[in-house]
Amino acid sequence: MPLRNDPLNQLQCGDERIDSGREPTQLGWYDFASRLVRGLSVVDVGCGMGDGLALLQRTASAGHGIELDERLERRSVLIRPIEDVESRSFDAVVCIDVIEHVRDDRAFLRELLRVARRFALISTPNWTVKRCTHPYHI
Repeated sequence: MPLRNDPLNQLQCGDERIDSGREPTQLGWYDFASRLVRGLSVVDVGCGMGDGLALLQRTASAGHGIELDERLERRSVLIRPIEDVESRSFDAVVCIDVIEHVRDDRAFLRELLRVARRFALISTPNWTVKRCTHPYHI
């Protein structure tokens, strides 16, 4: 089911638990990204519970997250779609294992790049391993 205020029709990532869809293996990508964002401003798009965002904030000059699920709102995480983020407002955009949940992935990618001043780091699960069998992967 699409979430409220969701122009790109992202699907809800998992069941009713707010920690659904996030696995410890993703922290490896965040560790890698934390080295790339040293001294830069960064936004973590689809930050979930914020474990990865916390890693990014250790090295970035400023780190924020955005999410669609209102239950995840906190001081450094804003609830809004990527379309509501100002163009070129962050040096780096990090988006770990989110794009596979977005119906219009190309439009989503354009939005991520629009927000980034320097670069975007995007990951997605290895299709050859799971063959898109996760019920919330498009």
